[in-house]
Amino acid sequence: MTNETSHGHLDFINHVEPQLSFLREGESIIAAGELVCHLSDYRRCLLVVSHGGSNGTNGNGHHHSIVGIHYCQSKEEVSLSLHLPVHEELKINLVGDGEVQVTSSNQHDTDAYYFKPCTIHELWKIVAKLFQVVENHADNDCESQPWYKHYHGFLTQEGILLNEWTSITDTKSGSGRELSDSKGALNAQVRVVLSRVMGRYEAEELENFSSKALRELCEKEMGRCLVDFRGHIDNLILEYMGRADKASEIFDFLYLGSEWNASDLDFMMENNVKKILNVAGEIQNFFSGNLTYHNIRVDDVPSTDLLRYFEDTYTFLKEAKTSGDSVFVHCKMGVSRSATVVIAFAMKEHQWSLQETLDYVRQRRAVVQPNKGFMLQLLEYEGILAARNNKVWGQQASQHEPSPAKQVPTC
Repeated sequence: MTNETSHGHLDFINHVEPQLSFLREGESIIAAGELVCHLSDYRRCLLVVSHGGSNGTNGNGHHHSIVGIHYCQSKEEVSLSLHLPVHEELKINLVGDGEVQVTSSNQHDTDAYYFKPCTIHELWKIVAKLFQVVENHADNDCESQPWYKHYHGFLTQEGILLNEWTSITDTKSGSGRELSDSKGALNAQVRVVLSRVMGRYEAEELENFSSKALRELCEKEMGRCLVDFRGHIDNLILEYMGRADKASEIFDFLYLGSEWNASDLDFMMENNVKKILNVAGEIQNFFSGNLTYHNIRVDDVPSTDLLRYFEDTYTFLKEAKTSGDSVFVHCKMGVSRSATVVIAFAMKEHQWSLQETLDYVRQRRAVVQPNKGFMLQLLEYEGILAARNNKVWGQQASQHEPSPAKQVPTC
């Protein structure tokens, strides 16, 4: 049984995280995603773990590992079934239809490992982070590190779980990289069609597609089989996702974006981002050892009371502005929750109306769309701010009015 198109991947990861007894003090999960699993009664997940003292940093001097787990649903038990230290010989290859191959070509481990994230969002999140940590690996002397022996001590001995990592999920998959030169014209056509297909969907819809589903849509449009181009299509998907998901500069000190942007430490460093406002209940803090976080743990549903946090988030953003540091605000997609608190901040800071603020923010991030409940809360906040301003203006005006003439008492 595969769970390639199942939902609730983040809920699953949040559910099992407290059971990850192998995590040591000071370690952090900097990327996680649910994978296709063919074993009945199991779900599978891949984690990128930082062993360094800095929580989630990718700088030199910090070690990382690829960690795979199987979760038995009937027993509610987690098994550590894969542990691969990150080093410079680690190679990552897109096999096709979302399948990822990781080879560890060192003297201790020459096997190839395979996994398929359930959606292209999971694929992007995991692969982007893997490329990042491999590029910035600490060194190759992993076996001498205390965490290496620790993790290997937790590895399961169940062959059925271990074997799933060394078995390709789709035996028909094959990399399309070698086709790039010989079929350049067709590759270019695939690029155009895939971009057109992906452009038809909103970001929130697109993230739930699998790589295979997108390939099949391209096949339908082109009227031909694209099995031999699966690796090529995976590379194009990642290129599209990276290009489409850019953080937006709302003010010269404030950036608004998505979970993907939130995991990009290079972006934070390049833009002097020192503070992050995380407005999501399901997304972890990626760099809490390097940056200052403020968390508003809420869901993107109309019933969520976000209004109660507007003063709190205003204070955090105002402090960032005053300090001269940049701040990054995000939720999952940078569309509803995080956009709402940015709009609330701008309304108060600049004494703008809700409509003026929406127009301003959407000029800088077109996808902004608070849900219906948040829009009603922003309308209520507009009224609160107007009442405050009127009261202040009334007090100021009264200070400048001449005092009424005193009545002369009559005899």
